[in-house]
Amino acid sequence: MNSKFSIGVVVAIVLQVSGFVWWTAQQAQTINILSVKVAALTSSASVVETTNVRRDIRELQNILKALPEVIRADLLELEDELNETSTELRTEIADIRKDLRKKRKNNTTRKEIRSDLGNNRNGLPEDRKKRRKLDRKALKNKS
Repeated sequence: MNSKFSIGVVVAIVLQVSGFVWWTAQQAQTINILSVKVAALTSSASVVETTNVRRDIRELQNILKALPEVIRADLLELEDELNETSTELRTEIADIRKDLRKKRKNNTTRKEIRSDLGNNRNGLPEDRKKRRKLDRKALKNKS
C-alpha cells in the first residue's frame, strides 16, 4: 500500500478535528453560562427565603406582643360570664330556699291542723276517713 494520503483526506480530517474542538468549546461555554445562571438563581432564592423568614418572624413577634391583650380580653369575658352565671345560680338557690321554707311552713301547719282535729291511728281525721270509706264503696258498686 501506498502511504500517501490525498490532500482532500487530510483537509477533511483537519476540518473534522477543528469542528470537534469548536463544538466542545461551545458546550463548555454553555455549561459556564448555565452554571452562572444557577448560581444567580440560588443566590436569589436564598435572598427571597431570608426575606420571607424575616417577614414571618416580624409577624410572629407582632402576634406574640398582642397575645397578652387577647388573653386578658378573653379572661375578662369569662369572668363576666361566670359572674352572670353565679348571679343566676344565687337567684335560683334563693328561690328554692323560699319554696322550701314555704313548704316546711305548710307542712308544719298541716301537722298542727291534724293534731288539732284529733287524728286517729292512721293519722287522718275521722270525717275524712269516713268519706274515703264511702268513696271506696261507691266505686265498688259502680264496677
